[in-house]
Amino acid sequence: MYREPFTELADLRKLLNWLRKLNGDSSPNICVFSGTGRHWFWSLKYSMQGERGYTVWGDSLRSSSRGIDELTGIPFSALVKRYRDGLIDSRFKIKNLNSIKPLLGLFYISDLGYVGFGLITDVDFDVYRNFKYWIEDEDRRWLIRWRMRVLWIDDSIRSLLLKHNDYGEFEKELSRVKDELTINKILRDLKILTITNNCLNNEKSNLTWSRIKELLNDDAVDAMVKFYEESTMFKQFPPGTQLPGGFNKGLISEVLSEIKGKLHGVDEALLRRFIVSALLGNVMLVGPPGMGKTTLAELLAKVISGSKGYMIKTANSLWFRRDVIGGETIENGTVKWVSGFLIKAFNKAAEGLGASPFFLIIDELNRADVDKAFGEFFTIFRSPNPEDWELPSELINEVREWVNGNKADEEAGEFIRNYDKYGDEALRKLRVIAVINAVDLRNLFLIGNALVRRFQVIEVKCPSNTTDVEGIVNTLKLNIPIKAFGSIINYIRYLRSDSKLSRQVCVSTGAVLNALHVVNGMMQVGELNPSDEQALLIEFNEALKSSLGVVSTRVLHKIDERLEEFRRQNKVNNNE
Repeated sequence: MYREPFTELADLRKLLNWLRKLNGDSSPNICVFSGTGRHWFWSLKYSMQGERGYTVWGDSLRSSSRGIDELTGIPFSALVKRYRDGLIDSRFKIKNLNSIKPLLGLFYISDLGYVGFGLITDVDFDVYRNFKYWIEDEDRRWLIRWRMRVLWIDDSIRSLLLKHNDYGEFEKELSRVKDELTINKILRDLKILTITNNCLNNEKSNLTWSRIKELLNDDAVDAMVKFYEESTMFKQFPPGTQLPGGFNKGLISEVLSEIKGKLHGVDEALLRRFIVSALLGNVMLVGPPGMGKTTLAELLAKVISGSKGYMIKTANSLWFRRDVIGGETIENGTVKWVSGFLIKAFNKAAEGLGASPFFLIIDELNRADVDKAFGEFFTIFRSPNPEDWELPSELINEVREWVNGNKADEEAGEFIRNYDKYGDEALRKLRVIAVINAVDLRNLFLIGNALVRRFQVIEVKCPSNTTDVEGIVNTLKLNIPIKAFGSIINYIRYLRSDSKLSRQVCVSTGAVLNALHVVNGMMQVGELNPSDEQALLIEFNEALKSSLGVVSTRVLHKIDERLEEFRRQNKVNNNE
């Protein structure tokens, strides 16, 4: 974690926004880190598959001719001094965020050029260990290492890093991209010494910074976030291999486009993470109501496995073992074993074995008493990873006895036949997607760590701005006048920016869309005057309150207060 005063720098977007504002005396110090393509390949791979977003570089005692820092005794004194003096004041205290002078490193591949840069976060003098993929000999031991938060990598290099897990294949394509390197073109005429690691003087640092900071735009931030999301998703799979269900890496984007076209306001990085997580194992979607969690789960299941490739169950407080797994019941005066939905889902997975997974979607999971209903679920699903899943022999024997005695339903007989044929292989084609609404938790059952550990947990957060609404308004075919709609959008932004209110209620995408449709409908039937901006805003607020799923009069009253504050500040008038 980042310590004070640097906590905001943990967010890449905030970090880059802060860096872009640095000028003059606060401009970063810059060093150049030169090495072979092989060394940089593995260092950048570390940022993808080791510590996401952080790369490492190093130097050896052989470079000590360039000085050992007197205060720390660490070689490469130019680097250490710039790092230390930029962060520590004369009293040996950490400077505040507005007075530090950060240290950046340029990534330089010999015979190729500059491929990226990053913020140096820590320096380590380590005699005991080496970075696995750096070649050493008796004359060169990598004793000093520094870690860097990756800020930017050229897009052509990013694509090669995602494409290749072996340096040999990566190396073959380097010459092809040499003339495409953006940063190389920007810095070419500066004639910076790049034979080995070195730090630039103030004049050259300032000139270099004035050029490379232009690369840190919003599109670059989005590209880097997407790059590290993709690298994390696919790190388990060698290039060209198939993901579960026959989906290779290239087809993830096709699944994504299918879902995005039918779902509003969900972050693309979250969607990518969810798609791959659901292919790999069980997923739990957590977040406020109205954010499309259940719709998202159902869309994914339809796109991947078709309309018959999933089932949805909505939990309730009366569930117990018989509903989930199965158990005894009385039918026509006779005791009989009846299958629960997990047994039925197992049979469905067995039917389609070798094709796509079968999805079991459990909606509002926290409305069930987990201890009462999901005991054997814990035993069967030991982790989110299908390789760890196993049906207990006690359950198999129990069902088999009822089937052999002709006292079980047809699903139970099918279950035994499928198990005898496929064993746990059919179970591992099953995917459970649980949906939890993080609201009114006092009135619901506690989930507990035992159940959460069986899932990859993905949080669907409440929007903090209005991009979710602005991005879809053209598809809604609303007749609300542009000026009035602008006031509504600004009001939504005003509500969502209120941190106190946001802790009590989520102004969700679904609630906003419902309210917009209500206002639009009232205009169409003549109940609202389209030119009355004030009336439209008031009616929107009423419709929004009724769509939030909130019964607390205190919260509803606060929303009304925020509307009045917004109207005063923005002077929303009648008949304008």
